[in-house]
Amino acid sequence: MNSAVVVWLLTCAACGGGGSEQVSVPSTTGAPETTSTTALSTTSTADRPVPTTALAQPAFPRTRFGVKVVTWNWVDATRPTSADGRSPAHAGRELPTRVFIPAVVGVPRMNAGPFPLFVWAHGLDATADYFDKILETIASYGYVVAAPTFPLTWAGAAGGTVFDDYVNQPADVSFVIGRLLDDYGPAGKVELGLVDPTRIAVGGHSLGAVTTMGLVSNKCCIDRRVKAAIEVDGSRLPFPRGAPVARATPTLFIHGDADREFPVSESFAMYAAAVPPKYLIVLHGVPHTPFGIPAATAVIVGTTVDFLDAYLKDSSVARQQVVTDSQVPGLATLSFTR
Repeated sequence: MNSAVVVWLLTCAACGGGGSEQVSVPSTTGAPETTSTTALSTTSTADRPVPTTALAQPAFPRTRFGVKVVTWNWVDATRPTSADGRSPAHAGRELPTRVFIPAVVGVPRMNAGPFPLFVWAHGLDATADYFDKILETIASYGYVVAAPTFPLTWAGAAGGTVFDDYVNQPADVSFVIGRLLDDYGPAGKVELGLVDPTRIAVGGHSLGAVTTMGLVSNKCCIDRRVKAAIEVDGSRLPFPRGAPVARATPTLFIHGDADREFPVSESFAMYAAAVPPKYLIVLHGVPHTPFGIPAATAVIVGTTVDFLDAYLKDSSVARQQVVTDSQVPGLATLSFTR
């Protein structure tokens, strides 16, 4: 991992702490707004330049883009939101979603598309915009990246977070995938043909990782549009009317062995039950929230891009690069079967 990566990640260290998911309430661009079932969009920045530090010197050539960031205020009117402390139950699930689009001077690079889609799920007491630097970097490598804010598990939930609402989040992600394909897919209403519906991956941290595994390995929530998954510090939590199922979905598991929220044994167990291709990276001495640790975040970002290139862009070089970037003496070790 080159020194420029570490410089970028040091700037991200203020984003989160050591052993919990508690982070600050998000900025205005990341917070839910009053919405109707008609989605509205706002551009939070005209165009962010190509990140020049993270993965600036990849092991093999990769096209880089600037990144346009758009916030959509979507509502799934077909499902209710449960009561939340002082907030009563109500119709619909509000899912404001940040979308990171490969672009040059604010214009999506349609001639380089259609792009694969990667949807990221935040954890309990976290926010979508907490991950902005990481998700912008992934998008700059030629991915449309989306990060929804879940109604009851994000840090700004009006009545306090509701842990058990994770059971509703796989359906939230499926809804967001559907809206993204409506707006950016082959018949897209906003950008025609920007997203390739055959190349979709999901990933997440903590309860977001639980959400991710629901989508690819639990009978309750399988979304067959999802072709690859990334699980960071997750757990085998149950889903109502569900049961684990073994499916050949390429999966990257990442877990710190100093995690006191969800122990690393959870990812070992999920890895053992998974069907190849599968990878397990253990981050040694790293707690439940690794994103304030530059070296750990470098491994997560680097191997995420490698893995997505390998299984959404069908790069054999990237498959080998997952192995290379995930093994750091004293920090990260890898198990894999493919």
